[in-house]
Amino acid sequence: EVKQIFITTHSPNITAAVGLDEIIALNIDGKGAFNVGYPGKVFGDSPEGKDSKAYVSRFLDVTKSDMLFSKGIIFVEGIAEQLLISVLAEKNKKGLEKNHITVINVGGRYFDHFLKMFDSNEKYTINKKIACVTDLDPQRKNKKTGKFSKCYPFELDIDTEKYEYKGCSNPLVDKYSKAKNHPNIRSFSQTVGIGKTFEYELILYNSGNEFFLTDSMSNSEEIKGLIKACKNEKPIDEMLSILRDGTKENERIEKSIADNNQWDVDKKRKHIVAARYLNSIGKGVNALEMSQKLEKDECDIAIPKYIKEAVKWICQ
Repeated sequence: EVKQIFITTHSPNITAAVGLDEIIALNIDGKGAFNVGYPGKVFGDSPEGKDSKAYVSRFLDVTKSDMLFSKGIIFVEGIAEQLLISVLAEKNKKGLEKNHITVINVGGRYFDHFLKMFDSNEKYTINKKIACVTDLDPQRKNKKTGKFSKCYPFELDIDTEKYEYKGCSNPLVDKYSKAKNHPNIRSFSQTVGIGKTFEYELILYNSGNEFFLTDSMSNSEEIKGLIKACKNEKPIDEMLSILRDGTKENERIEKSIADNNQWDVDKKRKHIVAARYLNSIGKGVNALEMSQKLEKDECDIAIPKYIKEAVKWICQ
């Protein structure tokens, strides 16, 4: 005799222990309608769909299974965003916890694997709001070698004879931006031509604030000098002279800033601080220290615009 057993649960331990094919997700969508989702059916039989299903199945451990129970999800690329966005939301008077929003770190640009489960334009999906917070990562390609690599925003278009440039190399931004008006998925990122990564943007907005110096950071005295010089509006030559000699990245920053004839002085100052900061942190340790500082201290910091927009939209 064959028997079926149905278990109703809010336990991520149970959902992590069973396969996607055994899960039926029930929720109320943003318009108050009842929604039934079948995560095991959303991927289809194509090779791409099978790859996505395998990836998500491996990914859904106890901590990640929260995505099935929350009212909304913020998908992020890395540990820094995972640790800091909730704290930044609290500073902006938009608590994610009380709005039942969970932040899920997908470990890179693997958003598409997970979005297949939540795209309300497709059958069997779980209809809830999804915000994707992602980086632009501008790139340049040497026309002779033919290979794109990451670059700084201030390097864009400064040598078009030698390089081909991409101000935004992230297809997710194009696919799910505000202008595309998808029913329940939206991407949020930095400004094209100016932004790079989450950490870079955070310091760009706080380039005169020493609060972001942490114990684990290398070159802290050098960065402190840059922050003070930026705050006091020192000349670019004076700021560049603070950069430690003998490092390849410092030489690259110095040359690119000097060669950039398109940006004004104030913009250059802020990007010098952001670039040097980015090259001096271990992302996981620094993000943990920053989240602890932000939770404890009453600090006056500026929150990047795209983070504010993502939090506001997901909490509406």
